[in-house]
Amino acid sequence: MNIFSIKTLEQKLGIFHWNIGFIESSLNMILNSSSYRLPIQWLQHPYRDRFFADPFILKVTDDIIEVLVEEFFYDKWKGNISLLTVSRKNYKLINRKTVLEQETHLSFPYIYKEGNQTYVIPENSQSGSLSIYEYNYNSQILENPQIMIQAPIVDPVIIKVCDLYYLLCTSLDFDKDKDLLLYYSEKLTGPYKPFWEIQ
Repeated sequence: MNIFSIKTLEQKLGIFHWNIGFIESSLNMILNSSSYRLPIQWLQHPYRDRFFADPFILKVTDDIIEVLVEEFFYDKWKGNISLLTVSRKNYKLINRKTVLEQETHLSFPYIYKEGNQTYVIPENSQSGSLSIYEYNYNSQILENPQIMIQAPIVDPVIIKVCDLYYLLCTSLDFDKDKDLLLYYSEKLTGPYKPFWEIQ
């Protein structure tokens, strides 16, 4: 008799599907709206073998939106980081390009801009480490990776307060649904130390 884990059953029997929605309103309007029915424009694309999730907007013009996303493939059961170019006229996908692919699952391509440089910090918790990449606008790829921390980090977010960078995240080592972790570093690229060990 074969014994299946819940994850195996989910992969074999269930298909979950995500999509990206755009709201053409200011943050003020969204926060002050009394309606739960905000006008969401859903991404229109032809793919049935994948979904797009975890969007981070890279660039907006009058005509297009460029957004970094997790592109999850059902047959591989893992995600890559892709750049989507979306029409602002009808929210149809104009172009997609893979900007980072690895053997392990990638998601949550968090964008951090400092000076003239754009950095991307994608989740790659299955690898056991977290890396930061430079985004090359000319070639539209992520390059020059540097390891920030050796830990299975989930959904990393960076904020800078005074002279320190703080990494907020969850981890596969903890209950990722409820435990928020905090690390810090004097440099954006790390290395990051647990905040609870601060001297």
